[in-house]
Amino acid sequence: MDTGYYKFYEKKFKILLLLLCCVAFCVAGCFMIKDTDSFYRLVGWVAIIFFGLCFIKLCLKLFSGKAYIEITPTYIQIDNFEKLPWTDIVGVRVFSMDGTKSCWLLDIKDVSKYKLTFLQKINSAAGFTPFYITLSAISDKDKEELKRILKERIPQNNLD
Repeated sequence: MDTGYYKFYEKKFKILLLLLCCVAFCVAGCFMIKDTDSFYRLVGWVAIIFFGLCFIKLCLKLFSGKAYIEITPTYIQIDNFEKLPWTDIVGVRVFSMDGTKSCWLLDIKDVSKYKLTFLQKINSAAGFTPFYITLSAISDKDKEELKRILKERIPQNNLD
């Protein structure tokens, strides 16, 4: 069994593209608030506030240098989720939509002992696992390395 420490980072190009989209929607919001209709002004302000906050969050993510996935001999931590001990993970499944593998779902023994974010609570309430690895966030080379590590450490997996 591999006992190394690994860090996998998000693709910077993807974050830059999302930043560009946030700027475009903020600019569109600025044009909307100049309209005479109060509904369009409201939508414009909502767009500016929402995409402005997204822009700030993405800038923090781009310049933080924090790894998207951190793996140690005792745990795995994905993005800003809690650290998951390897002993709590009972399996890994592939989630596919329209034939495209979009994420790996980590099945956990007892989800109730973890502090979940709002979106994780929604996933859990819908019957999905709240812990997942988004495959579009990491490079293909990193996907293969991560797949190898997960296959070694988690006996119940369906990553092929």
